[in-house]
Amino acid sequence: MPIGEFALRSPIHAGFRRPWMNCAEESPSGAETRLADLGVYWLEEPLSSDDVTGHATLAAALRMPVAVGEHLHGRFEFAAYLHARAASVLQPDVPLTGGVTEWLRISAIAEAFGATLNPHFLPELHVHLAAAVPNCPYVEHFPLIEDVLQEALTVHNGLVSPPDRPGHGMLWDLSALDDLRVR
Repeated sequence: MPIGEFALRSPIHAGFRRPWMNCAEESPSGAETRLADLGVYWLEEPLSSDDVTGHATLAAALRMPVAVGEHLHGRFEFAAYLHARAASVLQPDVPLTGGVTEWLRISAIAEAFGATLNPHFLPELHVHLAAAVPNCPYVEHFPLIEDVLQEALTVHNGLVSPPDRPGHGMLWDLSALDDLRVR
């Protein structure tokens, strides 16, 4: 089952400051218009990850989805964003959230709030999870660990299919890993 399609995202990474009326820079709604004209689908991490209230204020002022989560840990931190209506795209990563079971819990909570998931890290791991849940249309792909894998994910026309293997499906290149060993 192929996952995703190509979508531009704007990784702001705490680039907005608040209160915006005290900034000499462009307002969030002005930035949104400019980004939307470029085809950007969501704002990624626009404020510090601990600023739930600021994200809620920003999300209420914008039509563009706000994405958070690459720095959040566990379902309770994600739930705080959902309860505050501070984000509609969540980016949980299995290594940071507490494992596969916790990632699946975050997916279920997000689905109850009508939010989608887009894992931020290790697409080779997350592609199977994305295929297993109804609310994960995207997997962010960038080659981070391909040098230590026997087989990398193949993106074709913006889509990727999970490997046809059980478990996480990754095949480690043991000689490449051995070269990285500290002796």
